[in-house]
Amino acid sequence: MLPLRTLVGVEAALLRQGEGDIRKPFPPPEAYASTPLLFEGVVARTWRLGLSVASVTLAGLAIQGWAGVHFVTNADHVSGATSRSVRGSLHGGLHAAHPIPGGLVIARRLT
Repeated sequence: MLPLRTLVGVEAALLRQGEGDIRKPFPPPEAYASTPLLFEGVVARTWRLGLSVASVTLAGLAIQGWAGVHFVTNADHVSGATSRSVRGSLHGGLHAAHPIPGGLVIARRLT
């Protein structure tokens, strides 16, 4: 079963997350001058490098997955703390086509 179609993707991303909480009430207008505009508190930075692959074989077997490495600075919003993690996912499914009278085809995805 050779792959009929294969798609490979590469990802590089920088995520920044402050300690702000959207559930907190807005500050009063007189405090706007001292309120941070974007990030509040210690900002955690996550660099993500990843790879994804998706393929469909001639027999209708679909496989897709991704894997990535996360490098975090100021982990858990603690200045100077770092962490590293590997994350990934693998999915599979079967694409089956069933002919019906009249030449129409009903396709169904089984996952």
